[in-house]
Amino acid sequence: MTLLESASGPTQGLSYAPGFLASAWAFHPAFYMKKFSSFRKLPDDSVFIADGVSDRMRNRAFLTGAGQSAANPAFAENLKRFEAFVQASDAGTRKLHAEFGIADGRIDGSLMLLSEAETALMRETFPDRELLSREATLERFPLIDPSLAFAASLLIPEDSTFNATFAAKLLLQRIAEKYGPRFTRRYRAKAQEIIYRGGRAEAVAISGNERIPCDAVVLASAGGALPLISGTGFRAPLTSLTGFTLTLELSDSEALPALTVASPEKGFILSRLDRRLRATGRFFLGSPAEKEKKAECNRLYDAVMGSFENLRSNTVASQFWSGEFLASPDRFPLAGPVPGADNVILNIAHGPFGLAGAGESAEIAAASALGEDPGEFAAFCSPGRFAEK
Repeated sequence: MTLLESASGPTQGLSYAPGFLASAWAFHPAFYMKKFSSFRKLPDDSVFIADGVSDRMRNRAFLTGAGQSAANPAFAENLKRFEAFVQASDAGTRKLHAEFGIADGRIDGSLMLLSEAETALMRETFPDRELLSREATLERFPLIDPSLAFAASLLIPEDSTFNATFAAKLLLQRIAEKYGPRFTRRYRAKAQEIIYRGGRAEAVAISGNERIPCDAVVLASAGGALPLISGTGFRAPLTSLTGFTLTLELSDSEALPALTVASPEKGFILSRLDRRLRATGRFFLGSPAEKEKKAECNRLYDAVMGSFENLRSNTVASQFWSGEFLASPDRFPLAGPVPGADNVILNIAHGPFGLAGAGESAEIAAASALGEDPGEFAAFCSPGRFAEK
């Protein structure tokens, strides 16, 4: 197996993975449904997805797909399916970490702070979910600033956060140690063209006029994958999202919350990493202007600092990060064979769920390349789901 690696990528700065559903676009299906049901007319106080004016036409197909999904009677069922996908992925990741002796430093549990409207929506849509009152939340989690406006909270004990980038690098290192002779790594080798014969890939042309014969090709970088498969005629309604994170280094570990805390109204997810905190902010469709980026960074900083007691006085350093990645309108990645080229396998367009869903999508890609059963989620991740529409 030959691995072609780029020098860097849009997610190189990420170092944690909210599992379950505590990530980026939504903390919970109800919140996700609520936001997407008014996707085309985002209110001024919209939290997680902001539509960049200059990118509206470019992302029309994505917006249309998201709107159709929200109007579909089966939308809630699809959200439950996605929740099961992320849970299965997390279970696979845990199994791999245990097999290779990797301690990923997981922080278990997450807490979502809900406004009055979000509380009502949650109770209506998911009556089986037990909510904590505002008083009970403040008593149980004293680090939350009592002046913070929220009506109730949802505690998700099965959620977890971990240092995914560190764990992934360590996992690759240990896999290479165990199966080293099976891999050839070509660092900074760029794939220029896929050579086909009879509708199947037979080689990959890389820089330096070299061809690498292949039984299958797995493309795991969306930016590089789409140009390489353009000749197949396959198209998908993907769009880019720009995400933001804020990392805080604290002087006192006692100021760190014991679990991940999310506030839809304030627009952040805050997770603990050793002696640091990392907050995820809103996601913008397309590429926001520099002025918009600075405004989001300032908004995220103020939202986080104003939500927890003693945070300002214990922060010794802060760092912002932003990056772009591709997403599909139904949240599922594109994992599986390209229509019309069954030995060219995609594993792209994870959106903000890339680290949380990597385990299951990798299983699908590997099984597809080996001609094995890709499992129960393959149909929902199949690139062909867009080609058939």
